[in-house]
Amino acid sequence: MRFRRNGGRRQQNASNEEKLCYKCHKPGHMKMDCPIYKREKKERRDVWERVKRRQLSKKENKEKENAMNAEHTPTWSDLDSIYELA
Repeated sequence: MRFRRNGGRRQQNASNEEKLCYKCHKPGHMKMDCPIYKREKKERRDVWERVKRRQLSKKENKEKENAMNAEHTPTWSDLDSIYELA
């Protein structure tokens, strides 16, 4: 059985001066508060939004194309009327 070295007490949080960022390795903040991390996260989000918009527009164009093709595609009733005339 293992025992906790701190006697079961929770450790105190380090002060801001002792914190070291995992992203930029500068003291005073953690990764979630890092300005570099926030900027990169925003850039990734912007790129993702552009990709989603582009995919949506491709999907909308494809749906419009399919609708136009459906208008010009003869139905069974159209084919029946053609053969009745012959």
